[in-house]
Amino acid sequence: MRHCPEETTMKESPNKGSFFLRGGGSAMNNNYILSVIREYADEYLKEPGWRMSKDWFRQVSYSRWAVGEILKSIEESRFTPPIMVVEDFIHKMDSFSCQNKKTSIIFSVAHDMAENILDVLIAMK
Repeated sequence: MRHCPEETTMKESPNKGSFFLRGGGSAMNNNYILSVIREYADEYLKEPGWRMSKDWFRQVSYSRWAVGEILKSIEESRFTPPIMVVEDFIHKMDSFSCQNKKTSIIFSVAHDMAENILDVLIAMK
């Protein structure tokens, strides 16, 4: 279970000056990044299936949901660098995971998946 962080505000991305921020978030860069995220999810997240344990099924399902939300956010935020979109998603999931103990696991898993995606994007620099 995730420890709920103290509320803080972020003044700028810790990745200031990174490749994607310098690129200006063009549609071509975003399309490439979207395809990389899709490939990452396809490679590391199996389709939820009936042979999985209940806990593993939930984790894979929540992770796939998070990937879909991240992809949608990047598509809708064409002029925001994808790294910043993913960072924002991470902060939202932190906040949501602290609001209700019954649903915190969903947002904790989504947070972890978003951090994995962020690592992939940073490694692409």
